[in-house]
Amino acid sequence: MKMRRLIIFLFCLTTFLPLFSQVIIEGKVKDVQNKPLSDIHVMVSMLHSDNIVGFDITTDEGQFRINLRCVGDSVRIKTSSVSHEDFKATIECKSKHLDIILKESVKDLKEITVKAKHVIKKGDTLSYLVKPFAREQDRTINEVIRRIPGIEVEPSGKILYEGTPISNLYVEGMDLMEDRYSLLTDNLPYDKVSTVEVITNHEPVKILQKYSTSGKVALNLRLRNKTTLTGNAELAGGIPYFTHKVNLTPILFQPTLQSLFSFQSNNSGEPFVETFGPMLTYQPNLRFDDPVSIPSPSPRNIPVADLPPKSYIDNSSLLTSAYILTRSTNQWEWRTSISYKNDKIDKNWSGRTSYLLPTDTLMFDETSAFTSKSKIWTAEINLRHNTEKYYADNRLSFSLEPAKQSGIFTRNSFAYKESFTEKPQKLDWNGRWIFPTRKKLIEVYSFIDYHYNPDLSLRTFPGYIHLNQTSDSVIQYFSGNRLACENYVSLYSSLKSFSLRMDAGFSYQRLHIESNLHSYEANFDFTGQDTNYWNDNVQKRFRIYFRPTLMKRTATTTWNFQIPLSSLLLTEESNIHMVSQNYAKIVAEPSLLYSKKIKNNWNVTASAKRYYQYFASSEIFYGYILASPDLLKKNEPLVSGRLYAVNHANATIKYNNIVTGFSAYGSVGYSLQQFDFLRSDSIGLNGSRIYTIKNYANNRQLASLRGSISKSLPDVRTNFAINLNLQSDKGKVLVNGELNDSKTHYITLNPTIYHYFSVFDLVYAFRWLNIDTELGNSSQKQNSDWFRHELSITGNFSRKNLIVTASFIYNDLNKNRIFLTDLSIRYKIKKILSSKMETGLLINNLFDAGKYTYNQLGSYVNLVTEFPLRPFQCLLFVRFNY
Repeated sequence: MKMRRLIIFLFCLTTFLPLFSQVIIEGKVKDVQNKPLSDIHVMVSMLHSDNIVGFDITTDEGQFRINLRCVGDSVRIKTSSVSHEDFKATIECKSKHLDIILKESVKDLKEITVKAKHVIKKGDTLSYLVKPFAREQDRTINEVIRRIPGIEVEPSGKILYEGTPISNLYVEGMDLMEDRYSLLTDNLPYDKVSTVEVITNHEPVKILQKYSTSGKVALNLRLRNKTTLTGNAELAGGIPYFTHKVNLTPILFQPTLQSLFSFQSNNSGEPFVETFGPMLTYQPNLRFDDPVSIPSPSPRNIPVADLPPKSYIDNSSLLTSAYILTRSTNQWEWRTSISYKNDKIDKNWSGRTSYLLPTDTLMFDETSAFTSKSKIWTAEINLRHNTEKYYADNRLSFSLEPAKQSGIFTRNSFAYKESFTEKPQKLDWNGRWIFPTRKKLIEVYSFIDYHYNPDLSLRTFPGYIHLNQTSDSVIQYFSGNRLACENYVSLYSSLKSFSLRMDAGFSYQRLHIESNLHSYEANFDFTGQDTNYWNDNVQKRFRIYFRPTLMKRTATTTWNFQIPLSSLLLTEESNIHMVSQNYAKIVAEPSLLYSKKIKNNWNVTASAKRYYQYFASSEIFYGYILASPDLLKKNEPLVSGRLYAVNHANATIKYNNIVTGFSAYGSVGYSLQQFDFLRSDSIGLNGSRIYTIKNYANNRQLASLRGSISKSLPDVRTNFAINLNLQSDKGKVLVNGELNDSKTHYITLNPTIYHYFSVFDLVYAFRWLNIDTELGNSSQKQNSDWFRHELSITGNFSRKNLIVTASFIYNDLNKNRIFLTDLSIRYKIKKILSSKMETGLLINNLFDAGKYTYNQLGSYVNLVTEFPLRPFQCLLFVRFNY
């Protein structure tokens, strides 16, 4: 009987397994003269259905490669081309190589209309053809990606899909740039890319794909040719002040090697702060505890306007970087990156700061002129293996980030000089290994991080550290270092639709800060002998945790339940004040995630979780620290305990129809934060502030509602998108000894429409931001309305090789209006290098608009800032895409 069942089981296995097997159909398309044909569309569909299950475009060598899963014995394959006859055939659904010969066919394009399907859905992957979304004036893939339904590209280059930032940007399945992908998308010519794949529910670790689910989104760029040498080069110069811009970025893609080198320099108002910030800690979501930040003092904040930086920032910037990724035959990847950034920014501004308190209003007229210099050196090496059988990731990174800032600040006609210097440096190592053992997986993770910030100084003269008391000068010396490590072991197991993950590990952090605050009056240091102005403090955190995760996943539904249990020990001590404090607690932090696919187009996700965070984790000192020129932080005997609970719930519904090109999503979230502490803010008559942490139980409520719809109408050459965002923040504030309720509401509306005529392209965007704040029992209310209209018109005069773009911004902030006009004139030199070279003019602030007003609202603060804009600027440029 058992033998009979075994025979039946083996028969069923051998019969049905091939129906769901992975096959690869590849080949070469040639003409009758045996010459390879490029740009031929090759499509595979089911035998009795028109649904396309596989698609590729032939390379310059005529090659194609299609991966698909068979659900039958045979499939249909066909080609599509305007200049050649179509090829159609029925083939067995097995991995094979095909040689396809196409005869030339002369077709009258006036009598026929060719409609190519520009998007294909396969599982959780949407593949968008680049060509239908590209325009002749486009240069880089960044300009094309932003037209794909559901995708948003922020000014910094950050890419979001349906409101979620992408986790990876791959090129042919390889992640060369990681979080610096904007450097690639801004320099990769779009005509080198055939398709853009949007991968939802992306799990980057292949061996975990059947054990875990993910809400991550990734993009994968498919190239037209397997080997691609490309890049971008630009040289521009003009007026005023010898304005220049240089960009040289060669890029190489091969099946086993990818590289990008970049040299960029400009003083045209485009600092590299956005596209190249300090190195981020790798995959912080892997760890239970993020490293605590060092409470380093900071210089006076240079405000940032909601305008393109080239409109108002005076800079001198340099960026050079190299990224290399190689893959061996056994699937090991070696990634190396080295970067250097140097930004110098000169900024001056004026404004009025108002503190609207229930019983009083303090107003200060201020002007500032500062020079900021920052440098960042980063280096990283990474050895990684990522297959369905084994995963390993070994990563070592280092960064050095010296910075200086100096200038003059004037408040109510009284001037202060300020200076700031620091030299922070960071070294961290991540190791992660996942391997199978019998029918289970074991993961081992190790993380070590060291951050050192020595010899920081912040000086103001004259200065003030006590309310309404001035001195000749004040100087804050500071030094801090942090050591953090975390290690855990995980066990994965699965049974049918269930999978279980169990983590056991520990984390340890040690933070040490030393500081001296000196205030001089007639060369006498009247704080030098007061230990309240010294700090030699150590904070230690130790956590042991057990984190089980249970997941049930079917074809349409996913349940994920997690309940981490941990024991916490927090120690804080002052070597100068000879006091210490211990805090211990056992906490449970449950979370539940539910996801449901409804039919083919709908997806619903809901989540709820409760977790704990440290309150004011950077404020562990006992005495005084000058946190900024205006802010003195004072901690008297430490408040007991540092944890507060966060209860969070979120629900999202998404709809995406690739046939109609319609995409939409809506999301609602609510968070309740339960504090035992409250930060007290004392504001002096000269504008100085003192922060102190007080024991006081209070709650803060955060609510949000986000929504977006987008529609692609290729037949009428129109795309549009509408984004809506509502946020609410309610809680308690303690200002000048008075406790009050605080309410803040935000509303953001952003519709955008793209319309393409035969010669002209039009892009119109409207932005509306409304902020309402209320302090106390409606005694102090503030409101701010911000409207912006953005219009871009591009004329493509192909007969004259000319492209002209005019951009207009009309901004209205509480009746403060400004009108900005930029102009771009591009001439394609067709007789050189196949239209890849162009020259022209870039004109910014054509009508020389003078100043821009920006408004920032807080619970009880109203900051109105006026920026002088960069004057009329004209650059003559030469560009070359290769």
